[in-house]
Parts: sequence; C-alpha cells; structure tokens
Amino acid sequence: MSNAIQEKATKQSLIDRYNFISPEEAPYWWKNRHGDLPHYKNRSVMEYEIAQLLNAETGHALYWVKEDPELLALYRETFDWDLTYEIRADWMISTPECCTEISCDSEEEFRQYLDGTLQPEEPDDWTVHSDDHGYVEGLDGVLASIQIKNLRLKKEAELKRYELALDQAQLEAVKSLLPDLNFQEVLAQ
Repeated sequence: MSNAIQEKATKQSLIDRYNFISPEEAPYWWKNRHGDLPHYKNRSVMEYEIAQLLNAETGHALYWVKEDPELLALYRETFDWDLTYEIRADWMISTPECCTEISCDSEEEFRQYLDGTLQPEEPDDWTVHSDDHGYVEGLDGVLASIQIKNLRLKKEAELKRYELALDQAQLEAVKSLLPDLNFQEVLAQ
C-alpha cells in the first residue's frame, strides 16, 4: 500500500483523503481533463490501492501485494466504484515471453480465466504482440488485472448531521422548508 496509509485507516480518514484538495498546482493532464476543477490528488492513488487489494484478493495478482481484508472491507463500506476486469496472459515462446491482455465482459468470465475454466486463445498474429517471431511453447499463466474507475463516496457517507435548538414552531417551519431531510427530535429536559 501507499505510504499515505501508515496508521490504521478509519472510515473518516478515508473520506478525508478522498476530499483532500492538493495545494500543489494541478498537473497538465489534470487541467487538460478537468479544467479548473480542484485537484483531488489522492483519488487516483486510492483507486490504485483498491485495485491492488482486489487483485490480491483473487490470488492471481499481477504484482505481489499484501492482502488486507480489513482495509478492503473499509473501502467497500465507504465507497462505490466501477470495475473493469482484464486477464494478462503470458505466453512462452522460443524468443522472449509475449504478453496479451483480454478484456472480460463480466466478473464471472474474469474468474473463469483465473480458475482455468476458460483458456486464452493464442493470437493469430504474434507480430502485434512481440518484436521477435518464434515457436510458441504454450501458455505460461494468467494474472488478474482489475481496474477501478469512477471512485465515489457511498450516499450514506455524504450525509451530514447538524444539531439545532429550535422551539416547536421553528421546527415545523424548517420541516416544511426541507421535507426531504430526516429530523431526529430530542426534547429538552
């Protein structure tokens, strides 16, 4: 995991990281994509962290990553995100190893590649995937490559709580102005 998570993460610390606006000037690619919107530097780091945790959870991670079920559960409790699933297929050939990437249509198809139910097809044209041409010896293995997109706070994490001291008439007036809010009435003792 990133050095940004040194102490045990909490729901609030994840929300704070997500909402942090970097004081540094936004990089060119950010300005190009997002114009003058605030630069939320941590969000892409957090997407990478979640992807690494999900890949580790499969047992077929592209890179060695320590599993952290508690942190992944906390991310799942706090955020929603969209996933794309890819399989990296490594092929053994008589020249250097060749790599292809397979986009999966669903998590089920993704898991079938990982457990061996589905096998990647050999590419028809190796020249697209390798500078050298050689004899294909076979499939060396498949690895998970889960990608995170559109990281967002869960709706309940966005809720704010306010405490107001109102008399009954004021309370009724506020309720009529804001009918969609959930009011918890506590009577003064």
